[in-house]
Amino acid sequence: MHGVVYFTQTAGEYRRRFERRTSYRSYSKFHGYAYDAVWTIALAVDSVIADRGGRYDAGDFRGGSRLHAALNQTDFLGVTVSELS
Repeated sequence: MHGVVYFTQTAGEYRRRFERRTSYRSYSKFHGYAYDAVWTIALAVDSVIADRGGRYDAGDFRGGSRLHAALNQTDFLGVTVSELS
């Protein structure tokens, strides 16, 4: 997947959703960053697999060059972005 992925929830909505769905009441300001990091990695892995016609090859992830390139090309608006430029 190449291009920009727009999520429809704001950082505040993410926090409220997190608090509703968990028993944790001490919210860390780093939760949103971790959430965005997981999405970044998932989108990059998806891109590498899509470039191979949907076939998974563990060799694509050894050494990290293909994954690194895909990470650098991944661009999306996550929950930690406060405004569009």
